[in-house]
Formats: sequence, C-alpha cells, structure tokens
Amino acid sequence: MVWVHDSGKQLRDAASRARKIEKGVKAIEDDLAGRLASPRSRLRTAAAVHAAAEAALAAAGASRWVRFTVTKKIEESFRQAGPGRPGPGTGYRRIEKKTFPVTCDVDYDRVGYDAVGDGCWPLITNDREMTGAEVLTCGCRKPTPPGDTHESRPRRGHAAESGIGPGR
Repeated sequence: MVWVHDSGKQLRDAASRARKIEKGVKAIEDDLAGRLASPRSRLRTAAAVHAAAEAALAAAGASRWVRFTVTKKIEESFRQAGPGRPGPGTGYRRIEKKTFPVTCDVDYDRVGYDAVGDGCWPLITNDREMTGAEVLTCGCRKPTPPGDTHESRPRRGHAAESGIGPGR
C-alpha cells in the first residue's frame, strides 16, 4: 500500500469541510433558532430540540465538527386568576413558559485532527517489488474488456433510432 498526497485534493478537502461547517452553523444559529423563537414553535421539550439540532447537523454533514448545547430557560408571567376588573383582593396566577435556546460552536481540535489527512489516499497493490512512483503511474484505470468500446455500446437519444425527425 502506498499513501499518495495531492495538494489539489488537500485544498478541495479543506474547502469542503469549511462549507459543511458553515452550513451546519447556519442550520443551528439561523434556521433552528428562528424556529425556536417563533411564538408557535412545535419544539416544546429539550429532547425535541436536541433531536432537531442533531438532524440539522446531520443534514448539513457537519455533525463531526459542530457541537451544540441546549439550555433551559423559564419565562414567568402573571395573569389575573378570575374575570373582572382588578382590585385590591384580586388574585394572580404565575404562568411559566419553558424555552430551549440552542447555541453552537466549532470543535477546532477535531477540525485540526481531520485536516492532517487532507489530500491523502491509499493506492493498494499486490506487487511488492514496485516503488511508489511505479504504483502511481502503472495504471490507475480499470482495464477495458476486449470488444468493449464506445462503438459497441448502444446509442441512445439519436433521431434515427427514436423515430423522431425526417427519417420516420
């Protein structure tokens, strides 16, 4: 097995990871936080918010590098206990509304750990006599079976075969 490093692939890997991290942070901070700030949010438990955050990061492909925390926040309000105009003997009841704000942060230690392997991939061979350069140049493509050329494959989408056009 020979490990190959490509600087172009290294740049593509880093850019891909950065896009996924950006998409994951946006999914948590903008999309999910916006849903939670809505007065009619359907996410009313910490477990539901946690599951929604995990799903958002998984959809973005950033669950490996982006961490989130769900905190519990209780907002108190007081309402009049009965109907009528308030007076000196009016009773009030306390109403607690639970919200679960989400914050996220990037795990830079894991990003750095994954960045070490950017641009690397293994080439496997069963010939122990070949050098690394010979393995790389010997033939990276699969061999074409005899008789399998582009002329022998069926043609699709041509006017003469599909019955469309002047040659009907």
